[in-house]
Amino acid sequence: MAGDRMAAAISPRKANVPVDSSGVGPSQVFFQQKLDHFKAGGTTMWPQRYFYNFQYRVSGSNVIFLMIGGESPEDINWVSNEDYPFVQYAKKFGAAMFSLEHRFYGQSQPTPNQSVKNLAYLSSRQAIEDVAYFIRSMNEKHKFKDPKWITFGGSYSGALSLWVRQAYPDLITGAVGSSAPLNAELDFWGENTGYLQVVEDALRSHSNDCAENVRKGFEKVESLMQSKDGRQKLTDLFVLKPPFTKLKMTYNDIQTFYVAIFGNFQGAVQYSGDNAGSYKNGYGIPEVCKIMNNKSNEPIMNLQLVNIYMSSMYGPFQHTDISYDDMITYLKKEQFGDSLDFDSSARSWTWQTCTEFGYFQTTGGGPKGIFGSGTPLTLYLNLCSDVFGPAFNSSVVKSAVHSTQMHYGGADRYKGTNVVIPNGSIDPWHALGKYTSNDKSVVWYLINGTAHCAEMYPPSPKDKPGLTRVRKIIERNIGIWLSNSPRTNRGKTIKNEAKTWSRPKERAPLTAQELRAAPKKPIEFTKMVSASAVPPPEFETGYFTQPVDHFDNQNPDTFLQKYYKNSQWAKEGGPNFIMIGGEGPQSSRWVINENITYLVWAKKFGATVYALEHRYYGDSIRTVNLRDENDPNPDLTYLSSIQMLYDVANFIRNVNFNTNNTAPWIAFGGSYPGCLALWMRQMFPELVLGAVGSSAPVEAKLDFYEYLEVVEKAIRTYSKTCADNVAKGFAEMHELALTKAGRKKLSDIFTLKPAWTEKTDVTPLDLQFFFSNIYGQFQGAVQYSGDNTGAYAHGYGIPDMCKYMNNNTNTPIQNIAKFNEYMTIFYSGEKNFTGTENSYPAFINQIKMSQKNGPSAGAMLLWTWQTCTEFGYFQSSDSGYSIFGSPTPVNLFTRMCTDLFGEQYTAVAVQRSINKINQLYGGIDFYHGTNVVIPNGSIDPWHALGKYTSNDSSVVMHLIEGTAHCAEMYPARPQDPPDLTKTRKLIEENIGKWLKSGPVTKETTKAATTTPTTPTTPGTSATRATSETPIVTTEPTTETTTTSARGIFTGFTLIIQFLMALVLVSL
Repeated sequence: MAGDRMAAAISPRKANVPVDSSGVGPSQVFFQQKLDHFKAGGTTMWPQRYFYNFQYRVSGSNVIFLMIGGESPEDINWVSNEDYPFVQYAKKFGAAMFSLEHRFYGQSQPTPNQSVKNLAYLSSRQAIEDVAYFIRSMNEKHKFKDPKWITFGGSYSGALSLWVRQAYPDLITGAVGSSAPLNAELDFWGENTGYLQVVEDALRSHSNDCAENVRKGFEKVESLMQSKDGRQKLTDLFVLKPPFTKLKMTYNDIQTFYVAIFGNFQGAVQYSGDNAGSYKNGYGIPEVCKIMNNKSNEPIMNLQLVNIYMSSMYGPFQHTDISYDDMITYLKKEQFGDSLDFDSSARSWTWQTCTEFGYFQTTGGGPKGIFGSGTPLTLYLNLCSDVFGPAFNSSVVKSAVHSTQMHYGGADRYKGTNVVIPNGSIDPWHALGKYTSNDKSVVWYLINGTAHCAEMYPPSPKDKPGLTRVRKIIERNIGIWLSNSPRTNRGKTIKNEAKTWSRPKERAPLTAQELRAAPKKPIEFTKMVSASAVPPPEFETGYFTQPVDHFDNQNPDTFLQKYYKNSQWAKEGGPNFIMIGGEGPQSSRWVINENITYLVWAKKFGATVYALEHRYYGDSIRTVNLRDENDPNPDLTYLSSIQMLYDVANFIRNVNFNTNNTAPWIAFGGSYPGCLALWMRQMFPELVLGAVGSSAPVEAKLDFYEYLEVVEKAIRTYSKTCADNVAKGFAEMHELALTKAGRKKLSDIFTLKPAWTEKTDVTPLDLQFFFSNIYGQFQGAVQYSGDNTGAYAHGYGIPDMCKYMNNNTNTPIQNIAKFNEYMTIFYSGEKNFTGTENSYPAFINQIKMSQKNGPSAGAMLLWTWQTCTEFGYFQSSDSGYSIFGSPTPVNLFTRMCTDLFGEQYTAVAVQRSINKINQLYGGIDFYHGTNVVIPNGSIDPWHALGKYTSNDSSVVMHLIEGTAHCAEMYPARPQDPPDLTKTRKLIEENIGKWLKSGPVTKETTKAATTTPTTPTTPGTSATRATSETPIVTTEPTTETTTTSARGIFTGFTLIIQFLMALVLVSL
């Protein structure tokens, strides 16, 4: 939030207001504040600055207004300048005014300097306690009787204002939080819309030509960045300091350059039209668009003219600073200071973003944003560790942001009352605001056409109608909160005002079409040999009639869902085990291979075993024309996890009805089906007694950069030399990618198909795709390393990878190429390496056509759909410093969604879908199922999205040391790690406990399936859905043979493995 309402460009006028000798008028004072509010018995105090003004206070009034300071020095004008609404409200209500400066900003310096040790006392939580302690101190000092404090703030301090009201409703009567970002967001491109997405939308709403010219300018910049000559042109045009020739051209250097250029548009939009400082007379959207629409120049030249214009706020343009190292040096200064040359607030606020909020404004929103994709999250994560030390790595920063969100509740779980929350529609920060509430005292308002904190500044004849209106709304609600307090100049009565005012309308709910977004699908691996060559007599294959849409009674369509059943171990009264299918064809081996772990338990507990294939996958297709085998599943609308959960529930109910079953059901699943198993227990506890969700990523996440973090940690744990060699190899790859000759060398080393020559126009998209192909090989090797299934039982894991990488006879990049060949042959099933497929358009076309090549191949499109419309799970390289560098931002994957499914499947749509999924199922933090076991492997990258904390003893979580994806599901063997054996025993013990607790509660109606509509169901009908008893047909006991994906995707399996790593390896 560089440049908040207190930033120099928009700061209230800096005239020095003398201290009023009477003690009534505007005055500056210091009082003794506690250093650490959370240390019991702490006695250390420090002088905190505040301002006050009592000149408008009515005698005997108990009304006090407090302006809370934020991420910059506080100014006396907030209590003295009568042009400001805050002061005008005080005059109207006869209030005393205070303005409290935030600790570690301005002259409120609790410690001698801003060392990391001292910055431990800088946090919003300490600041909130500062406010509470200040209020109590002022109440005592001024002997306020029954005081009614109302807090105000803008931007970050607006959030503080709202959080103080939430934390201390006994101290604070009401709060106004202007442009308050209530959500802590690590990568602030997304949520409802991203920072840069709002910037783009604001420019486009003013002039579509303006936005498109910005796009053309950045496209040219990205093109010039690809060559040495091009970078020299950029240096000359933008007058770069230092020039690119003086930089090492690290990822940090390149990404910092992009920030410097698009940052001009951020400032212009964020404060456009604000009636304060320089923005009062320009530097907003109209001015920059006038420059960008100048047809006499090329768009890239106009980018520089905008750069010159925006820089002129601070003096004549001289050059463009782009040195990442210089920025780090500046931010590492620990002394306090506030001058033209140095502002210590920059370090203070950087600390808060790294340890509390994130708010990092990346280009990750893509996939086709006008600012390109040059600045991923990586840059800011690196900045945190470079400024404050290696301890502040991506994991620590992510955890801190999550802690903030959980502590305050975010926008959705904010519990404060008596608050007004205004936001401007063109303010990028409005994306983190609050817009829904069932409490009428929580008044939110989105002001059309205004920017950041606009209503806090002096009124102007040019004000938008909504701006005038929201100031009246604030005034009216203050009146409501102070209904019994003595005050002057009441003006209109509340009764008259109420006739002309109505609460702002809620935002329209998200449409079903918006519930779409992100790519992935499983890959066909060597199947594990079945322990039984011939299925037992008790085995059957059947098809079950399911409604296509469980949430629309007006849709009569049905489809046949495949299932397998094996009752060879069933005992009278024994339980039912159901293995839920996932993102690929279901295999009969899941019910007949008696060495599989859960079938071992089936024998012990006398269970009847079922495996239900996931809708749309395998043979459970929904086709318009059953005779058209080349076009299965033409409509993907009803492919979703929620529909599948209701499929499972419908299946269980009808099996119970048709077989008079009263025995309990236990659900099993691994990877995505592991989530389904856990969600079944949560949503249908009356049907499912317990659930085991192996390697279940219960948190949907767009930018799953943590995946590569686990990959690196697993490699480094096995062999530090191996990890270091990977890093050296990828560093050389990055260096080669910067020049035409270097890219040709890369093509030769990796045998790219199609090849790159020095004349090939290699785009940023091409490079992102190439790097993701190569590091995808390391992902697969780690994810399944040591799993007792298929070829992974004997190789293709971390030891084999490191055997290649530690070969000292080759250079690291040569070893990466050799490992790439090794894994490519494995995935493709071919005998010899023929090259690395490297065409993004061809890859997209392969996915589009995949369903015509059989169910195994077709699953690729289906899973990509689910990730684009529900889960995300995109494994980018946005994790900060990494052995793989920072070559592939999340934009690559969000682009795949639009390229595969249409322009409406934008990154914003993907993020909204993910938000809805986490709200529906609870994610990591709010999952509330019981009687569940949730095992994960420590070297499985997917464990990063698993659940590890619960206050319920029936929720049993275990991280298996040294194992990979779904390891405990596969057959046991003597060399299994001890913790793996322990985990299987742990699961078995819990199944025993569940079964001893008695059968699940019997339902009142067996034959009918009645499903309530939910807020996040994809259906549009508001009615309940009822499914009649389905038709069940039985096939012969031999498993249907399906077309294999092997050979069809030869070469593309590299990126497929990377994209679609969430898969339980076929047995």
